[in-house]
Amino acid sequence: MRRLSVLAFAMLGCTGVAGTVRDRMAADTGCAAESVQVASLPGSAYRAVGCGKVATYVCTLPNGVIACTREAPPQPLVTPPVEH
Repeated sequence: MRRLSVLAFAMLGCTGVAGTVRDRMAADTGCAAESVQVASLPGSAYRAVGCGKVATYVCTLPNGVIACTREAPPQPLVTPPVEH
């Protein structure tokens, strides 16, 4: 069954999953979806960054529908200080 999920994700490509993650992050933070950037992580996890916040989502395909669950509330995006 796990092999089928991996195959289904591969067939969907990152666009469908990334769009779902982008929409979830926008809804969770009130940030405009076009301001959210999504990066794939190992497994079926994705990191979303937008409006100074960051969150990780884990996505599955129950019944052939993309479902993404947030691991924790969005946190402030911390950037390291720039050294001069």
